[in-house]
Amino acid sequence: VSNLTTKFDGPEFKANTMLTYTTPWNAMTIVGVTTTNRLVAYWWAPGFDAWAITDFSELLPKSQPRVIRGPLQVEILSNKDIWLFGRDTNDEMIRVSWSFSQNIWNSSSMVTSAQQF
Repeated sequence: VSNLTTKFDGPEFKANTMLTYTTPWNAMTIVGVTTTNRLVAYWWAPGFDAWAITDFSELLPKSQPRVIRGPLQVEILSNKDIWLFGRDTNDEMIRVSWSFSQNIWNSSSMVTSAQQF
């Protein structure tokens, strides 16, 4: 058992915002909202020598909404896309999604997406 926060000097998560998941290609992820309101993932994938830390606040385009609170949920689709769900400053549901085929992360408000229909 390892404490990844201590081992990698990474950020700590707020209580009740952390979740874990594995992918169909056996990658492991621990994701949560930090005490500074940033969505961060500790992750490892086969072929990598070490765990990585990804801060979605730095990864996502600045114009896209941010998850700053939980609870978080995850959905891994049959096409291997990953959808993470959390809430923004207005308590709107935000989807942070990774496209397996395009290898790109994006985020969008589920309220805005629903209004398009």
